[in-house]
Amino acid sequence: MNTLKRFFTQRMFWGGLAGLAAAALIFTFAFLGSVVNPAPKDLPVAIVVEDEGVQLPTGQKLEIGKQLEDKLTSNKDLPFKWTVVKDEKTAKDGLNDRTYYAALILPADLSQKAASIQSPKPVQAEAKLILNQGKNLNAANSVGSIMDKVFAGVNGQIREQMIAPIKAQGKMISPEQASLLANPIQLKSETVNKVGENNGGGNSPAMMTQILWLTTIISSIIIFLTMKKASENRITPGFITGQLIAGLIFTAMNSLIILSIATGILGLDVPDFAAAYGFMVFTAFMFFLMQGALLNWIGFGAMPILILLFFFSSPVLSLAPEFLPEATRTWLLSWIPFTHSVEGFRSLFFFGGNGFEEQRWILGMIGLGAFAVMAGSMVKGLKKQPVSKGQAAAEN
Repeated sequence: MNTLKRFFTQRMFWGGLAGLAAAALIFTFAFLGSVVNPAPKDLPVAIVVEDEGVQLPTGQKLEIGKQLEDKLTSNKDLPFKWTVVKDEKTAKDGLNDRTYYAALILPADLSQKAASIQSPKPVQAEAKLILNQGKNLNAANSVGSIMDKVFAGVNGQIREQMIAPIKAQGKMISPEQASLLANPIQLKSETVNKVGENNGGGNSPAMMTQILWLTTIISSIIIFLTMKKASENRITPGFITGQLIAGLIFTAMNSLIILSIATGILGLDVPDFAAAYGFMVFTAFMFFLMQGALLNWIGFGAMPILILLFFFSSPVLSLAPEFLPEATRTWLLSWIPFTHSVEGFRSLFFFGGNGFEEQRWILGMIGLGAFAVMAGSMVKGLKKQPVSKGQAAAEN
């Protein structure tokens, strides 16, 4: 009984319980806080209305393209942010620039073919939905699913609109007309900037970023401890120089191992190995500079910061920003360096390098700032120890 009493009166027990509660709180928010109920909002989608309309026998002009545009852009229940563009080429340029997740094309003969249902020789009307898989596969697929449901409702309205004059004239509906009335406008989908089969469902850019950050943390700690021992706990120009040289060697080797395993053994689809490797080394070295800056200033107190940054960021990197809460987008996604790494890999893997230079430039500026902070740690130094006469003589 005394043992049990002493056990529950120990500070370690209550401190451990409090620590466990804190860890559970932090990790639950980190992993679930932003992604427990992802719902799309304001997904950028382009719409092209080329439909020229058609004059009906009744004298009325049928403009299905215009009707659809008004119906879609005014529907506040749809999670889309519509942008009307002038033609399909402009829409495709926006897809390749990663401006839109999809583009809806309403062709010039849309109304004409839809109205032909009332004639003896009806023709299938078609609209085209272009999905931009490379921008985000899940978001693009969500647009496709939602638009299928939208067009199911639209087709019901057009069906009533087309069948009413036929009934009014007392005519029989031919088998051809009946077939097209079931689906007056066929929505055809095509994809651009495809992610391919061996890309982790389009998540390989986020995965590569996460692997780089974690493995670079290991490199940063090893180099920090080694340089700390070699410099006898003093941060000097030699300390910083050695840190940078070692960091470049470690990140170059680390990147080569990761990419070789990913492509050679696991079969990751990487269009340009050399370009991907170059960006990996660059990104890993920028990560190293950020981590090194914190380690030089606050030592192992930097570890919780580096790990928590990883845990809070990892769940959101694979999601489209429009699926995240506004708070997450403002207070996390807007400033973490991982987003630029993910977008850089996305450019190389899915967009042929389009937009890659911008992401590399941003990462470079972040790394430059981290280097300045790292170099500034020479003013602070590490825990200073007495310098022996022999070392002083050697330095002189």
